[in-house]
Amino acid sequence: ESEKLAIICKATDIDFDVFGEFIYCINLNAETEEKDMEALLEVYQRIDTKMAQRTLRFLRTRIHLQKNI
Repeated sequence: ESEKLAIICKATDIDFDVFGEFIYCINLNAETEEKDMEALLEVYQRIDTKMAQRTLRFLRTRIHLQKNI
């Protein structure tokens, strides 16, 4: 689920620090390890903004087509 948030935030050009705060707030529990949060931040940095925007457009189209079936 967190990877989906990373794509959405990257597509909407959310700042890296703001994304980090989102992840911190969402994962405030004893089971989440610091290394997992750091790994997700690394994923966010590697995602290309244009690719994330294309992914969202694809998903919107797919959802729209499913609703019309």
